[in-house]
Amino acid sequence: MSIDSNQDIVCSVCIANYNGANVLAVCLDSVFCQDFPQSIEVIVHDDASTDGSATIVSEKYPTARLLKSETNVGFCVSNNRMVAVAKGKFILLLNNDAELRGDAISVLYNYTVQANICGVVGLPQYSRETGELLDMGSLFDPFLNPIPNQNDSRRDVGMVIGACMWLSKQLWEELGGFPEWFESIAEDMYLCCRARLEGYPVIALAASGFDHWVGSNLGGGKVIRCTLQTTYRRLA
Repeated sequence: MSIDSNQDIVCSVCIANYNGANVLAVCLDSVFCQDFPQSIEVIVHDDASTDGSATIVSEKYPTARLLKSETNVGFCVSNNRMVAVAKGKFILLLNNDAELRGDAISVLYNYTVQANICGVVGLPQYSRETGELLDMGSLFDPFLNPIPNQNDSRRDVGMVIGACMWLSKQLWEELGGFPEWFESIAEDMYLCCRARLEGYPVIALAASGFDHWVGSNLGGGKVIRCTLQTTYRRLA
């Protein structure tokens, strides 16, 4: 894999970070270790972190492009800012608490190109804590609650999680990116629904995958002892 060379950049990996010092290095290592023969760039948006995670990026990953925000602007603004400056034909949005498996970018790229797909694509999501498969995208019930898909023969889904979301930059711009007032919840559902309404597929692949500390970034989104655990900030 070539990082931000003089070649045409195929993929821009965009990592939104806020106080991710305990997980960010593992995330970045998983990107830099990808088995992918073409050129990518890595962009990290630091959302006014107070834990020194921006320093980790600047000192240990000098080839990553670091965007530093003076104020905390939230997940949606962070991603919009990164994609606005991204040079890649394809965008991979990646949470700072997610870890790509070694062939993840190759699987996403090869599927998109070989199938000539213009849409939103995701990978199997595994729990970083337990190793269990969480979903291969999600379906919707009548009230638009996401229902994890674990049928490995089903590709067409209602949404894929924004923790690891692949699409072309052209499609992102056509859909308008994330609404900034969403801040950090349901923005992935919104974008996938927008894509489907515009006639673009939302595809969940069964190959490769990523491991995810679900909800650790903002303290929410995890079911623990049959109860959804979240924070007041996320509820608001």
